[in-house]
Amino acid sequence: MEIFEPLIYFLRQILREILGKNRGKFNKAEAIVHFNLGQRLMENKILDKAKAEFITCIQYYPYHTDAIINLGIIFYHERNIKKALAAFKDAYYNDTKNYRASYWLGRVNYELGKYSSAVKFLRKSVKSKSAFLEANYYLGLAYLKKEMYEFAIEYFIKTIKIDKEWYDAYSYLGQAYLGKSEYIKAIKILEKVKDVLPNDVNLLLNLGKAYYCSKQLDLALSNTKKILDIDQNMAEAHELLSKILNEKNIEH
Repeated sequence: MEIFEPLIYFLRQILREILGKNRGKFNKAEAIVHFNLGQRLMENKILDKAKAEFITCIQYYPYHTDAIINLGIIFYHERNIKKALAAFKDAYYNDTKNYRASYWLGRVNYELGKYSSAVKFLRKSVKSKSAFLEANYYLGLAYLKKEMYEFAIEYFIKTIKIDKEWYDAYSYLGQAYLGKSEYIKAIKILEKVKDVLPNDVNLLLNLGKAYYCSKQLDLALSNTKKILDIDQNMAEAHELLSKILNEKNIEH
């Protein structure tokens, strides 16, 4: 179905031209007024009124890419993913070089579990703006889901270089090193942020696995027990605990 999408959006633009007779019939000046008002409302988190202003902006000028993206972001925050995705696609085919459109298409595809599509659009976003923090981070996540650990490591490291306090990137970087069986590197990264994220069960699980795989069973045990203090029902932690205790010859 995806191969027909550019055609769909091309036809939609032709329809806009027909409805407006020609671009000269659109009122760009009025569109900008409503866009700027929508921006201010959005910045102040008055999203219903911001949405109305962006819709009015688009009615005056349907090619206003940033207004379409902002409308999609509002739909996204309302968890109306279908409308958000339609808006981001519309924005992207309006301007395929717009890094925000590429980013949001990638992010929504990531959340929908379409990791190859996520990588495609997020790569376009970071190509247009290499220091775009969130695009680098989500690109790392998408590669991690695809078990392409080398690429995941690359983009998590880039994320950290852009913002050293983006601590979730450290956690997932450790997970990527774990996926590559580079246990010492995983331990080093995860221990670095353990005190900052003391209740992050994903971090503790990866740390427990890294210690287990590197045969440091006491440290594996202490981290795994800490997970169960936080979430007693975490199945992966119970599985890891059983492996550790079995190796230590302790009855579970």
